[in-house]
Amino acid sequence: MSDYIALTWREEAAASAAAIKAQLGEDAGLRLAVDRQAMAVFLDRDQPLRCVQLPGQTGVVIGSVFDKAEALAGRGRVADLNQAHGSDPAAVCGRLIAQAWGAYVAVLPGADGAPNVFRDPLGGLECLTWEREGVFVAASRLDPTAPHAPRAAAVDWAAIGALLRQKNLSSVTVPLLGVRGVDPGGLLLPAGAQRRLWRPADVAASKSARRDVHPRELAAVVDGCVAAWSMGRSGVLCEVSGGLDSAIVLAALGKARAPIVGAIHHYWPQPEADERAFARAVTERAGLGLTERAHGLLALDAERLGQIASAARPSFSAADPDYDADMAARLAESGADALFTGQGGDAVFYQMATAALAGDLLRGVPCGRSCLPALALLAQRTRRTVWSLVGEALRTWRAPVAPHPPVSFLSGAHAAPRAGERHPWLQDLTPVTPAKQVQIQALTNNQSMFGDSLRARGGRLIQPLMSQPVVELCLSIPAPILAIGDLDRPFARAAFADRLPTVVRHRRWKGDLSVFFAQSMAQSLPFLRPFLMEGRLASHGLIDPARLEPILHRDELIWFDHAGELTIAFVLEAWARWWEAALATGPGPVATPVIAA
Repeated sequence: MSDYIALTWREEAAASAAAIKAQLGEDAGLRLAVDRQAMAVFLDRDQPLRCVQLPGQTGVVIGSVFDKAEALAGRGRVADLNQAHGSDPAAVCGRLIAQAWGAYVAVLPGADGAPNVFRDPLGGLECLTWEREGVFVAASRLDPTAPHAPRAAAVDWAAIGALLRQKNLSSVTVPLLGVRGVDPGGLLLPAGAQRRLWRPADVAASKSARRDVHPRELAAVVDGCVAAWSMGRSGVLCEVSGGLDSAIVLAALGKARAPIVGAIHHYWPQPEADERAFARAVTERAGLGLTERAHGLLALDAERLGQIASAARPSFSAADPDYDADMAARLAESGADALFTGQGGDAVFYQMATAALAGDLLRGVPCGRSCLPALALLAQRTRRTVWSLVGEALRTWRAPVAPHPPVSFLSGAHAAPRAGERHPWLQDLTPVTPAKQVQIQALTNNQSMFGDSLRARGGRLIQPLMSQPVVELCLSIPAPILAIGDLDRPFARAAFADRLPTVVRHRRWKGDLSVFFAQSMAQSLPFLRPFLMEGRLASHGLIDPARLEPILHRDELIWFDHAGELTIAFVLEAWARWWEAALATGPGPVATPVIAA
């Protein structure tokens, strides 16, 4: 994973800035890419991110930035940023949103040395900000012992409580006092307020009745995004799950003539989690071999959980540390510099079977067929009657999408939801139909895939189906057209029908890992019980040991689904322990540089 550190500073902080620059300059892993009045940017020396200085004195854009029009036409091309300049930061960012896409951060001049910082709409590149002695830092990673680290950082226990109540807030929450994260699609202003320049609801509401869209448009934009992400790669490893989404990604990689060095598939011991036959069909169609990796039950321990706890945001992307470590090892072994996956496709292509789709049909949202046959197909898929779907749709006619329930063992003081405690993308959804609200909620949940992991540290982890042009196109397509058919995701199946093996194109079920995770939690009880019952979350009164204890028994874990809420708890517990210990050391001093006579 490539990192960056961008510095801007007040005029009176020039000496502090010079000291920080000098110390960063001594880091053999960094190189100074930009050095101009009141701004400096450091990048990884071995695998540097692209850094473009905008015309004039309008700032820099760091990361991967591609041309949106080219992607929509099915081609990959680096964006020309010569037009992305001006004196109004919001206007500059608006042009980036309209004309470009990728995983990037823009650092633009602001008042009194404090920058305007914009993060790409999907949040593909991390952006953390803080101030140190008049120097403003925007960076992809925070080393709490570094000389440019914030002086007064501390664990924000209130923010940890919010994550226990709503896990999907992790993409917009940095639970460290003294550190601000820039939200996906957000512009952090010098005064500290954050403007949200891109939201899925705005995209869906502005184009929600596209009747003329053809599946070939979806195929083209996926091809364009995959082609862009694969440009300049020395080698690509593709994860093939056996499902529809990863099969689409592998097919698009083949069309782009990407340098594929291998395809990898993990399978689990339970029959319902073994998808090898489908993965083999996908790679055979692509003319590739398949590396198959057996996955045993998890045995959680503090060391493995601590491996990815050093990110400033708690990461749920590596909640299965065995899978994460093995995938990182396979990435290194293959010599690839990027790992492509099909993650995010369930949300983008609309795999969800929900009664909200009936609400859209009753509102007259286009579905590609008449309403009654569409309701019948939805009823068949959900194994319900048409009348029960219609009844639920009418009962929840104006209700916003319900938040996911919090973990069940919160202490009484923290169990109740807080006013306004919703992901920013799920606020003010009035213009959006019920089924589109469900899709947007699924997108917020999928943002966790951009979190830290061992495999992301070993190479570029790419989820092309979560690219802005793909997401925007699918948000513009009415949900019933995306979702209602003889099989789930009928629009995506039609778009790629000629590239998929028959067994995958007509597959009706997905692999189920619920038994695997239940048995893994049960096997890990000797570790989980003291780790959570006597941990930092309990000592700070966030979770109630009396409510947790009945869950931590083998029969309870096998017969009832607690894997999700226990995963949230142990990830946050490991994160809190790591950061409390790291912050106790504190940042190093900023040494005043010696100026030679």
